[in-house]
Amino acid sequence: MCKRLSQLLPSLIAWALILTCTAAFYFFMHREIIDKWAWLGVGFLALDVAIFLMVLSNLTLAMCMDPGIHPYGSVSYLYWKVAQVF
Repeated sequence: MCKRLSQLLPSLIAWALILTCTAAFYFFMHREIIDKWAWLGVGFLALDVAIFLMVLSNLTLAMCMDPGIHPYGSVSYLYWKVAQVF
């Protein structure tokens, strides 16, 4: 992980903004959406929660994944891959 707080601070700010804005949206808007569209509003909220969870999981994976070293490919490897497809 991060050795200093200055390295961790940008991700903490990003997480705080994402979570507080989303919590505020659901706290203030969920009743209005359900009152206006009834069961369709519940479906919209469920879809929104599913998309939100996918975004959070993607952000978590991007934050925790080690990018490693990506070796450069060669032209001969590219020709070999194309020959496998055809």
